[in-house]
Amino acid sequence: MKFKKIKLIIFHPYSKIGGADKSISRLINGLNEKKYEIIFITLGNPYIKNYLTKKIKIIKVKSSKAIFSIFKIRNILKKLSKNENIIFFSNQNFANIISFFILHKFKNIKQVIVERNHIDEFNYHKNSYDYLKKRIIKFLMIILYKKADVIIGNAKKLSNDLSIITKAKVKTIYNPALDNDIFKLSKKKN
Repeated sequence: MKFKKIKLIIFHPYSKIGGADKSISRLINGLNEKKYEIIFITLGNPYIKNYLTKKIKIIKVKSSKAIFSIFKIRNILKKLSKNENIIFFSNQNFANIISFFILHKFKNIKQVIVERNHIDEFNYHKNSYDYLKKRIIKFLMIILYKKADVIIGNAKKLSNDLSIITKAKVKTIYNPALDNDIFKLSKKKN
C-alpha cells in the first residue's frame, strides 16, 4: 500500500529577508519529504528560496495586497484539495486573519496559525491609518483565532497574553531562528 503524503500549504504573503522567512525555512528544511508535500504560497518573489535546502512547490499569486488575494488562493485550494486532507499554515497576524477568509467552508483543511509578535504592538501606531488597521486586526484576532485548529505563539508571554484576549488555547513553540550561531556571534567583539 502506497503512503499518501500530507499536503502542507504555507501561506506567507511577503517573503523577504528576515526572521519569518528563516523560521519557516527551518520548518520546511526539517520536514520529512517522504511524509509531506510542501506548497508555499506568496504574493511576490519568494526570498525564502535562498534559505531552503530542499525543493518545494512555490505558487506566486498576482495580487497587490494580501487581502486582494483571498479569492485567487481559494481557487488554488479548490484544485489542490480534492478529497485530500491538508494542513494550512499561516504566519503573522494579518496573514492569519486573511487565512480565515481563504479557508471559509473548506472542511478538509486544518488551520494552523503562528503568532510572532506580541499583542502590545497594537498599542503603537504611526498615523491614523495604521491605528485603524491595527484596531481592525486585533478585533478580528479576538473573534477569529479561537476558530483555528491550532494556535502557536513563539514565546511564553505572547502565548499567555494571546490566550487571554482570544479565549483560546495557545501552544508555545520557541522561535527556531534561535540557534548556536547566535551564541557564537554574541561572543565576537564589534
